[in-house]
Amino acid sequence: MAVAFDRHGDEDPQALGAVAAEAFGHETTRYLCGAAYTDAGFRDAVLTRGREGFRARAPEVGVDVAMVTDHCRRALRSKAVRDLVLCPLSVVVLLAAAATYGSFGMGLLPQRLALICGLGAIVITAWEAFSLDGLIRRRLTREGFRRQHAAPEPHADSGNLVVYSGFSPFVGSGSDLGGWSFAVDLERARDGVQARPLRSFELADLYRHIDGGFKALRLPNLQLSRKLFVSGRAIRGDRRFLPDVHKRPVSRVDEALVESYASGVSNEVRYYLCVEVVDWSGELAVTQFIRFRKLSSKLFVEFSAFLLPPLRPAYYDLDKVHPRLRFKDGVRILAVSVVKSWFLQILAPLLTFGRLLNAIGLWGLEGKQRKAINEDLLFDYGCAQSLREMAAGKEWRVYFQKLDKEMHHKILQQQMLDSLVDFLDDHGVDTSEIKERTVHILNNGVIVSGGSINAQGMAVGEGAQAKVANAVRRTREKVSA
Repeated sequence: MAVAFDRHGDEDPQALGAVAAEAFGHETTRYLCGAAYTDAGFRDAVLTRGREGFRARAPEVGVDVAMVTDHCRRALRSKAVRDLVLCPLSVVVLLAAAATYGSFGMGLLPQRLALICGLGAIVITAWEAFSLDGLIRRRLTREGFRRQHAAPEPHADSGNLVVYSGFSPFVGSGSDLGGWSFAVDLERARDGVQARPLRSFELADLYRHIDGGFKALRLPNLQLSRKLFVSGRAIRGDRRFLPDVHKRPVSRVDEALVESYASGVSNEVRYYLCVEVVDWSGELAVTQFIRFRKLSSKLFVEFSAFLLPPLRPAYYDLDKVHPRLRFKDGVRILAVSVVKSWFLQILAPLLTFGRLLNAIGLWGLEGKQRKAINEDLLFDYGCAQSLREMAAGKEWRVYFQKLDKEMHHKILQQQMLDSLVDFLDDHGVDTSEIKERTVHILNNGVIVSGGSINAQGMAVGEGAQAKVANAVRRTREKVSA
């Protein structure tokens, strides 16, 4: 793997982040491509989202959306062709059964036809199964995927504008780990020997200092970006975000426009510094969102953290596939095809008819979407979920992943607080209260106010913060007693 250096001979953090993105982009995309053939629900959801030409694109972490969509289409097409070819055989079998048990007097001919059609169904079902199995072994095993996709683009759908749907603006970032906020009095000068005169500053300078602190960590899997977040119901009429009301919003705007919102004066459009660490080949992603706002002599500090956990456990079964088709694999596929063919002879006409009705319904989909947009002036163009979020599981795959989540979250959180204190100290602002808050924040681990994941497990609800507070209180009472 190549390592990039800056002009001073040191490793460039942003270039290292790009290298890391390339590495984890392989694995996450590969697993989701495999899910296209094994998870019908996921496949249908991907294809449905692709048909929504008006819906904003969600930020994706380590996912090549075009590649995953292509495999979903390939899997659906393969099954549609199989069922379509099986339809005539199903009709013949049904007619043969009617002739055999009816009073048509056709002798053994219907039975022979039924037997021939049954064997034909087995051949067709096995052919489809072996074809997809061969594709997976050639293209989706770890070695095969890397040979064919040497340079993926895992962040092709990522931009600096997030148009969200629903309540949470941080679509694509996973489960809410919680956060905190506080206000700082900028007119309270620092006391003591190291006191300095109060100096005013712009928020752009503060963001630049915080950004520099993260870069100084020199983490190879760190991604820094500045993004705008706006509701999908609030962009109509704003051609900067929605040039055409009958098309999807843009995912990238001019950087100057993004920085113009750094002062935080807009209620509908919010500016955030986004700090993202991706680890375990894309199985784990911790994202933190930081925002500042100056109101008169006060500085408001906002911090939120989110987690993308590993994928659903079944998706990792892709790694059990041997690159070569072994004899026992062939026997297993053939045996499954024999059993499956008997059910498909009955279901194939129904499945084909259902797909035909679905195709007819999609024929006028664009017109229906245009009509809905024209009639609803508050039409929601936002996206509520990314592909990576759709595929996320509910449990850790390896114990050390939980520890590494804690590590990344706490290191980045402490770095943010340290940089904030350094900046305000340099401008003569009293930071004693911030330092007290910092001790409280860091000593209490992951803040889980309203979150769904805590430091110990993967399922903590609204009452988590109260439970932690009560536990701390009871511990102090025992100690004092």
